[in-house]
Formats: sequence, C-alpha cells, structure tokens
Amino acid sequence: MQKRLLLLSFLFFVSLSVFSQLFSITINPGAYVGGFEIDSNGHGTFHQGVKTVLLAAGPHYINTGTGIIADDTHHYGSYIDFTIDNNGNISEINPPASAHVYSANPSTINFITANVTIDPAAFKGSYEISAYQHNKETELKGKQTIVLVKAQLYYFEDEAYANTIIPGFTSGFYFSITDKGIFEEFLSPSYSLQNNNTTMVLNTTARKIDPAIFPARNNGIVLCGYGYVPIKKPTDFTFITGLTAYAGYLDDFGKLRPNYFVP
Repeated sequence: MQKRLLLLSFLFFVSLSVFSQLFSITINPGAYVGGFEIDSNGHGTFHQGVKTVLLAAGPHYINTGTGIIADDTHHYGSYIDFTIDNNGNISEINPPASAHVYSANPSTINFITANVTIDPAAFKGSYEISAYQHNKETELKGKQTIVLVKAQLYYFEDEAYANTIIPGFTSGFYFSITDKGIFEEFLSPSYSLQNNNTTMVLNTTARKIDPAIFPARNNGIVLCGYGYVPIKKPTDFTFITGLTAYAGYLDDFGKLRPNYFVP
C-alpha cells in the first residue's frame, strides 16, 4: 500500500509538471519602441524592447498599447493573438500582418512594423499616440515619423483629456495602420491623409484667446495641448478641428477651471 501511494504521488507530480510546463517565449518588437503587454488588458506591465517571458502552452495575446477590442474578440483591435503548442513553438498568429515567426527560431514572435508620419500642421501643441504612453508619458511635438505595428488600431490624443473632464466630449480619435503599412482612411474632420496615405496631416482651426475673460490670471492660462501659456493680450491659437478644446485657469486651490469650446 505504501509503495502504491508513493507511485501515485510520483505520477501526480509528474502529471502536474507536464500540465504546468512553462516555455521561454521571446517577444521581439523590432523597430517598434512603443509599449506592449502580454496577456493583460491594461492591468499588467508594459514592456519596451525585446522581452523573454515564461508562458504555458495554449492561447495568448499581446496588447500593443491601446487595449481596444473592436468586435468582442482580440481581432481588428490593438491585439496580436498567438498560440503556443506543447513543444513551446508559436503558431496561429492573428492578425498575421502584425507579427510572424521564423522557422529557425519558432519560440520568438517578431512584430511587423511600418514607418508613418504625423504632421500637426499649424497645431503647435503637444500630442500623444496610445502605443507610446505607458512606461513613461511621451509627448510629441511637431512633425514626427514613428514606427507602429501593422494591422493594429491606435488612439491619437491632443493632451486636452477632455473626455475625462467633460462627459460626452473627446480630445482624441482612433486610427489604424493597415497590413500594407499605411493609414486607413476614416471619415474624420480631424485629419487628412497625404503621400499615398503614409502621412496624417492634422486639420486645424484658429481661435482667439483673450486672457481678460479669465479671473485669477496670475495663475496662468491653460490651453489644451499647450499647457500653461503666459499671454497678456488676445492671441490666436490653433486647435485640432473636431475635437473638444478648452481654455481655462487654475483657481486659488490649484483646480482647473476650463471654459469649453469645440473648434
């Protein structure tokens, strides 16, 4: 009886080790320097650069930064789905335009990337792209050529954060990069596409900001995308067309008191 119990215990631990076997899997983002997380929707650790992790056999996914689920699955959003077989090899990548595996190294998933350009045109403020927000806030200014993963959905933010300040308003928009590495044409008043859809040009609207209408002006005027602006007289500023914008001030308690307008 004792030998039988020892044998059963041994078989139990062997079977447990088989089912809980972890494989060393490498994520190689290539030229993409944005954030990504593994098997988590914004609640895990965002990584940058080559990352090796231990994963069990079965389905997994990579969140490329936005965490957008477009059709109640991970498809057509900002995810790369893949499967690890019982030998620790990667297969069933979806969408296949976002990543691939070389036969010589089947335990490494490699991102497929494209260079695209964002031209803010007359908008002189700061902006962000969702894929680059996580490990540290990355503010962009001026014309930028960045690397994004193909066949993924992203979010543009003009740093007004109006969607968190004013319910029902927004200070950004979604855009996608196709499997051909170009911007997909969405009907949006906020931008147009040029150079065979490899360049997003922001559409802007000018508004005159008069500091005289704000109380407590000594605390500074706050403009979406521009931060604190020390203006002494009515001055023209450009904002992104179609997005909620605001101009405001900080009260004596440091609370932002914005006046809202939509260009």
